[in-house]
Parts: sequence; C-alpha cells; structure tokens
Amino acid sequence: MNELLRILLVEDDPSDRFLVSTMLARDFPHVKILEINGPKALSGALQAANFDLVVTDYQLQWTTGLDVLMEIRARLGDLPVIMFTGTGTEEVAVAGMKAGLDDYVLKKPAHLVRLTAAVRTALERKRERDRARSAESFSRSLFEGLPVALFRTDPSGMITDANEALVSLLRCPARAALVGTSLFDWTPDANVFRALYQRTDPIHRYPLLLRSFDGGPLWVRADIRPVPDTRGTILFREGLFHDLSEQKSLEDRLRKIEEELAQLRRRLETPVPKVPL
Repeated sequence: MNELLRILLVEDDPSDRFLVSTMLARDFPHVKILEINGPKALSGALQAANFDLVVTDYQLQWTTGLDVLMEIRARLGDLPVIMFTGTGTEEVAVAGMKAGLDDYVLKKPAHLVRLTAAVRTALERKRERDRARSAESFSRSLFEGLPVALFRTDPSGMITDANEALVSLLRCPARAALVGTSLFDWTPDANVFRALYQRTDPIHRYPLLLRSFDGGPLWVRADIRPVPDTRGTILFREGLFHDLSEQKSLEDRLRKIEEELAQLRRRLETPVPKVPL
C-alpha cells in the first residue's frame, strides 16, 4: 500500500494510543494517525472528514465507541470503523456489528496482529463497495442514457424499473405512471404475450402491439431475457422495446400501394366490351 493511509484513533488512554499508533505505523509505512482524546477534537475531525478509517475504544471518558460509530454512520456513511477495546462485552460486540461496525477486536497484546489484519480487511471491503457503487453508477448512467426503451420486471411481470426512453415511447407523463404496473397491461395481446413471457428461454425480436398511455397503438420489437439465481430460479426479467412504428407505417403504405396496383391490374385485365358499329 503506497498511498497515504489516514487513520482516526479515538482513544483516551495515552499508553493505548502509543501502543496502537506504533503497531499501525509498523505495519502500514505510509500511515498518518490522528489521535483523538476528547469530544472537541472528535467533533473537529468528523467535520473535516479527512481520514480513511476509524479505530475507537468502547469505553471512553466522554462517550462510548457505539456512540462514535453511530455518529460516523450518520455523518460519513460507510466509512470503516473498528472497535478495539478491553471493556466491551459480547452484547456490545453484537450491537456494534448490527449498527455497521466493520470489526471488533479485543484489546490484548496477542490481538494487536489481528487489529492490523482487521484494518486491511475493512479497507479492502470499502474498496469493493466503492467499486460496486461505481459500477452501479456507470450501469445506471447507461440505462438512462441509451436511446433504447429498457425495462426490468419481477417474475410476475410487474415493471420495477424503466428508463426515460421507455417512458417517452409509451407517452407516459412520468416514470411513476409506468413503474408498478404490469407489463401485460400495456398490450391488447396480453394472454398470448403472458404465455410467451413466462417461459424460461429468452424472447428474441418478437413483434408486439402495445397500447400507449393515451390509448394509441404502438408496434415494437421485444427482446427479453430472464435472469436466474445460481439454482435456476428467475429473479427478474430485463428487456428492451425497439420502436417499429415507422417501419409499420411504411409497411402499411406499401401494402396500400400494392392493393391499389392489384386493383389497377384487375381493371386493365378486364376485357373492354366491344361497342357495336
């Protein structure tokens, strides 16, 4: 780890602060430790929020480690917090883990190694959460930004998410008019489409007639795939609608022209009655 690691150490015992700081500095060469021994210093540090991880004792002269944890969660979200204490109990440990504590380490010489391991694990978990959020943000950005009507439904067909392109395609006034409705409510061919939709294989390039929010007909091409868990149970389905309105309009115009040509051919092929001289 070459980047600077900033650790907030909340501890009111000078000897314990020295012990923990020495141990962390030994195992993390690029570490900066801010030692906190009172409420004013803690308040200032939380306001600055210039650290990567917190190590706190449980029993402090002015508060408890659980209160420190709750304040950090309220103000700084999922910043890693490790409790290193010799005065806590099993109930304290359970309460801390339920409140979002990353780890609970007993304050004993033999556990100092475990403290540094807990720091490494907590930091790695934080990096994983950050990567996951970044990936989710990127995925959401694509979902919203693509000019293709995208949606997700639960296994029953209820729409749980839809992008703006689908809202626009169905001429809905807002996303709320779409999310929470059944996908089958948007098509007059509900029974046929439901039978196809509930199969376990994907739907590819299926021509589907939809009914827009204002009641008008709308032809789309549907591509939908089920997303199962590791046991094969379908968690949700996701899909897209490609607008075929322009294509259908051209097809209707072509069909009309063909009908008119056929009528013209029939008229031309009809024998002209002879006019007697």
